[in-house]
Amino acid sequence: MFASQLKSLGKFIRATVTPALVCALDAVCVVASAAALAGVFPRDTHAEESGYRASVEKWRTDYESDLKSDRGWLTISGLFWLHEGENRFGSDPLSDIVLPEAAPADAGYFEFRRGKTTVHVKAGVPTNLGNLPFTAAFNGSILVPGQSVSVFSNGTFNQQAAESASTMTLAPQTLNGTVTAISSSGGFNVYTITLASYDLFPVIAATPGSFVHPTSPTTVTVYADNNTQLLSTTPIQMGSLARFRGVVFNDNGALRMDCGEILDGVPE
Repeated sequence: MFASQLKSLGKFIRATVTPALVCALDAVCVVASAAALAGVFPRDTHAEESGYRASVEKWRTDYESDLKSDRGWLTISGLFWLHEGENRFGSDPLSDIVLPEAAPADAGYFEFRRGKTTVHVKAGVPTNLGNLPFTAAFNGSILVPGQSVSVFSNGTFNQQAAESASTMTLAPQTLNGTVTAISSSGGFNVYTITLASYDLFPVIAATPGSFVHPTSPTTVTVYADNNTQLLSTTPIQMGSLARFRGVVFNDNGALRMDCGEILDGVPE
């Protein structure tokens, strides 16, 4: 109402006042109109600021989740371009695709032909380490005598005129023993076996020396899943004598095997 009255007054005075005064009155009308509209449509600046902050936080959360996803950049541990033909992968430094030291030296190869890729995993190489119900780790500090390993050197010698190992990886080995317990865990059949007396673990444990020995060198817990090849002629049950082939880990003193093959045992 106040704005319309000012506008009428401006028309009345326009015929008798100077142009400068007319401009001033028009400006007053504009300001008054804006003030009147502001009273009818007040701005909620707090709500606008909260909404903006929420949108920014959502963008940050979504962006971080995308980076950490299986296809995100933060999960990339290596980037290797495949060439036409066979691209070998393993922990061997001479591999086309070099894997961490815990991987076998020769784990297999990618066959890249005319834009198509086929994976060939070497027999006995575990591909399920991330699914095991224990942490499958390996390094020089937890190596125990009796574990089968592959050692590589770059050809340099230390002060004792011995070659220095540049890479050391676990290798598959075969254990012969008797099944004393059977259970399941996380999709794995779990077998507790008592090793044969001639196996390296109990033999080395009985040898004097400064070696770090497992807590129970005569017992190994074996984990087998759907990828394990059952090559034994009879089902595995309590008291079965069997050979288990896979990689053996030292899990805080306990020997645990990720098993790739189960075969008939060999009597002592």
